Amino acid sequence: MLIDSSISREVYEKVPYKSAENIIPGIIVPAPERNEKFSMDETIEDIEFQRKYLAAESTKVFLVSSFLFGAKDGISIDSSLINCPCLVIKAINSEEEDRRGQAEAEHLQAEYSGLVKTTHTGLLVGQRYMEAVDRIMEWLKRY
Repeated sequence: MLIDSSISREVYEKVPYKSAENIIPGIIVPAPERNEKFSMDETIEDIEFQRKYLAAESTKVFLVSSFLFGAKDGISIDSSLINCPCLVIKAINSEEEDRRGQAEAEHLQAEYSGLVKTTHTGLLVGQRYMEAVDRIMEWLKRY
């Protein structure tokens, strides 16, 4: 299961975005439209990979469902319906993002792991993706 904390109504109620309406999506766009050639944890090859294989992530969906981009309702997640162990892994670049990840983990009754100084996409396919993979593998060994 994959849930972005920016769409969760329950997480937003605990840790609201301070200036959501002023944030314009730039990083979360369909991969072929990304203008940057690299980021703090993505190489040129990472970006090219995204352009070719990750174009399914849509800005339109985030605009209507993500509090980060000014959505009004978000999506309510009934955590009582989740009856399996959960792990929340979050890219962290601020105390607010860390608190948001902890709130998400608390809401989902999940274990929490934050990766400092990485991007959302970099966490998945960037230079530091193995850190996330290692944390997932450690977590899976316990279940």
